[in-house]
This record gives sequence, structure tokens and C-alpha cells, in this order.
Amino acid sequence: MKHYYSNYELIEMFVEGKIPSGEVIYSYNGNLTAMDKIIWTYNSPLGIKKNGFILVNGDNYSFTSNRHRNMLLECTNTRGTGVAVSFSAISNLIEEFDWDFTRNWDSDDKIPVLPFKAKSAWFDWVEVIDFIPDKHEYHDFKYEWKAEEKMKGYPEDVKVCLERLRKNYTATGVSKSRWNGKLIFTVWGHTAATVLLRIRGLNILAGFDERSYYCSLLPSGACTVKEAFEILKPEPVKRAEAEGKQVLRQGEWFFVKVADDPKEIGLRNKDFKKSWLPCRKGGSRHWCRLLYKDEKIYATGLVRHEGREHRALKLDGIYQAYYNTAIMSVSADSRVD
Repeated sequence: MKHYYSNYELIEMFVEGKIPSGEVIYSYNGNLTAMDKIIWTYNSPLGIKKNGFILVNGDNYSFTSNRHRNMLLECTNTRGTGVAVSFSAISNLIEEFDWDFTRNWDSDDKIPVLPFKAKSAWFDWVEVIDFIPDKHEYHDFKYEWKAEEKMKGYPEDVKVCLERLRKNYTATGVSKSRWNGKLIFTVWGHTAATVLLRIRGLNILAGFDERSYYCSLLPSGACTVKEAFEILKPEPVKRAEAEGKQVLRQGEWFFVKVADDPKEIGLRNKDFKKSWLPCRKGGSRHWCRLLYKDEKIYATGLVRHEGREHRALKLDGIYQAYYNTAIMSVSADSRVD
């Protein structure tokens, strides 16, 4: 019987359930170790198994731990049995939202437990309700090199493809390269895997949005990831989508187009001033040209994110801004939106 396994072999055994009662796997000192139960420790787990589904820790640690995480992700992605989330973001969200959650649940004692134990407590209570796997799409458009001299922006077929992908993926983009005498535009779309969790009555949507991991505390329960995303949309945004209006999003902010020109809705372009959109205390702000009128927020121009966690968003025309319905959202670096 083999007693020594490589790290990848140990990961495969963990994913396939071949480790007796193995629920947690740790990356420690360049090696992997599996535990038969969750223990309180300063070291965050690399992965947690719940009913055959694996939550992979997306936080960045040492070089070897990140390498182990990528191996675990590769193994779970091929089987469709896992998703990466930020363990630190979930821990910080729970601590920010409900201080009572950090107390000792095994007794009536009201004295708070140690901070590191409080942050690890959710591992025992987490339930996986639903998840959607990672999906992506790529398209190459090839042109002669000389065609670049006549181009202004992207070719029309590239623009059409990009617009289509924007409707189906959370992150899209275009890259340009030259190869074998051809000018190649690669249009891509990507939606990271997202999971719906329930932790002692708290409904949390966790995943990856453009450039960072996040988790959002939902105002009500949901049974699917799709339903959770719908819950995060304010009612005016849902009505706008039903009416076929253009709706854009950057992070927690939705933008609904209301006019091409400010004069159409009785506004003046000179009244728009560069300013920050409102945010919760300690959150990352969004910067653009704004106008507050009649308790409404109008925005135009380029929207930039203070923490660079989201790509710049261009608003052609006048848009009305709406904040999502999440009770709280936390990113991997602990900033609350």
C-alpha cells in the first residue's frame, strides 16, 4: 500500500472523497495536509468540502499555497464540483454584519471568543445552496496588416461580437495581436463561477467580479444563483430591463439610460460636476460626472472605481444611478462597498 503521495495525488484523493472523513485540506509549509474535521487554527483552509461540493479559498497567501490552490481549482473545474471564493471576505462580512455571530455558540456565555476563532467559525455552518460553473467564450477575427492603417477603432464585426458577449458575460474585452502576416482581434467574454451560500440564516452570494473576489449579503432568501442576482437589482432596474432600456453596471451600481441629451429631460450639461457616488463608510467609491436633482442621481461620462477593482465604464448619454439591494458587500481586501 502506498503511504506517500504527491501534492496533486492528495488533491485528487480529497476531491474524489478517497480520504476517510476528509472535509478540509490545508496548505502548510509547502505541503498539503487533510483533516478529518474542521479545527480552529490561524491557517485558513485551502478547501472545504460540503456534501461533495468544494469551496476553494481564493485568497492570496504564499507562492506555494497559491500553487496548491491552482492545482485544487484545476481538479475541481474539470469535475464541476468546486468554486473559488474569498474566505477572508466572508469572514469579514459576517463580523461586520452581526457581532453576535462571533460569540460562543456552544454555550450561553456572552463573552466573545478570540478573533481568529470568530473568523473561522463559519466553516462549520456553511451550506451550499446553488452554484453556476465558470464559463468563457473566445472569438478571433483576422485581417491583413495593411488594414490597420485604415481602421478607426474596432472593425464592425468585432463590435457586434463584443456587444453580444456583454449581454451574456460579466467581463468582456478585446485584445489585438499580430501573427503570420495577420492582424488578429480576439474578443472574449468570461463569467466566473458563483456560489450561493447560507450561513446560520444569512444568505450570501460569493464569486469573482472583473478583478476581485466579493461576497454580498442578500436582503432575502434565494434558491438559485440566478434568483440571487435578481434580488440584488432594484425595482427601477428590473422595470427598465423589461422595457428594453439600456442598463449598465459597475460593481454595486446600476446605470439606466434615460436620455441621449440632458435637455431631453430638462437638465443642463454644465450642471454635471465631477464627484463621488455615495458609498458606505469604509467602502470604495466610484467617480464620474454627477447631478443630484429631486432625490435622483444622474450620471454621465466615464465612471472609474477608486480601488481599480472594476474596469472604467463609459456612459454615452444621461443615466440614472441606482445602488444594489445588498445589505452589505465585501471584497477580498476587506473593503466594504
